[in-house]
Amino acid sequence: MTNTATITAQPTQVINRETASQMSNEQLVKLLELKNPMIEDIVYSDPRWSELELVDAGEVFAPHIPKGMFKIQRPKHRHPKCIDSNPTYIPQRDVLRAILAWWCAPTRKLSLFMFGETGTGKTEMLLWFADRMNWPVSLTAVNESMRPEKAQGSYILFNGKTPYRYGSVASAMKYGWCQIMDECDKGSGDFLSKLHTPAEYKPWQLDDTGEIITPHKNFRFCATANTNGGGDMTGRYHTSQRLDEAFRRRFAFVECDYPSAAVEDSILSASYPDISKGTRHKMIKLAGQMRLALRAPQLEAKATTAEALKKLALPDERLSCAFSTRVLVAWADYMTIFGVKNVPLRESFDFVFGNSLDEADEPAVYAIVHRIFGESFDHPDGWNEANASGK
Repeated sequence: MTNTATITAQPTQVINRETASQMSNEQLVKLLELKNPMIEDIVYSDPRWSELELVDAGEVFAPHIPKGMFKIQRPKHRHPKCIDSNPTYIPQRDVLRAILAWWCAPTRKLSLFMFGETGTGKTEMLLWFADRMNWPVSLTAVNESMRPEKAQGSYILFNGKTPYRYGSVASAMKYGWCQIMDECDKGSGDFLSKLHTPAEYKPWQLDDTGEIITPHKNFRFCATANTNGGGDMTGRYHTSQRLDEAFRRRFAFVECDYPSAAVEDSILSASYPDISKGTRHKMIKLAGQMRLALRAPQLEAKATTAEALKKLALPDERLSCAFSTRVLVAWADYMTIFGVKNVPLRESFDFVFGNSLDEADEPAVYAIVHRIFGESFDHPDGWNEANASGK
């Protein structure tokens, strides 16, 4: 696509680089409704989207970073590709610190790879960060059948013509967005081999057009996965594949764990105030015990002495299912929807988790549940034995 492209959007409206520069941001965004690839290129190439301003990091990431510590640069204008994140999300500070250092570095020798168990908030963390930074995002859900055209682009039929529409990665690279390759370790070798160049921030030639895209200064390349690219050794993520070593060495790695009990308590108390403190704490304790039961084999293998093993205080049960923060929040949500004071806790638990258990996990899961909740699990929130005996 050339800088001299002129397109008639409406009978009396001619769009090119010059006329677009005279429009307001709101008018530019309105043009995207036409779904015209040539106009999209003109809109996204407008230099205003690339303007950065210096802001206080403490203002952007309050209350997680103190005000006045240092300043960062972020886009001055809110881009149409910015994604509104979860307003109740609470980041883990060590992960935030690592992402902030990588994101704001004057150069990027490596891209960013975030990995961890399902539901640890990898993608949500990146979306939250990009939202706070006013950064446009291209979010691509990777799967084994995905073809390179998804990343690079392809010719399409539009109004009797065949213009070229850039793919997700090509768009992010050309216009300066954050590209998130979600579940990256599920991609085929054919697809991922095309991403070596973008992940290394080198000029990328598109197969169909021959155009060479030079990485925009605002371009960021990120990937998320359940594994660190070394393959799944637990048996929980069957579709995760071992990534090519050359591809892996183009990334810096950040491991995401489940939030602490205190953070999960803050999440639940803020969003679901109708759930009693006692029930909330039992829910969080249950989540913690389930995760220990899941990781027990790996934790036992790392314990070098009997004392170290005892200190772990692992439950007797062993599980192959992950009880993530995502599941915990969903349980609280449906507990509230079903009627927190009217419907037994078991009903919402089974709805979001219990009914999905296989025969091997079910006895162990409910053993942990009843050890923590006792009889109250079969009653609505607020029930206890003292209330029952007084009836």
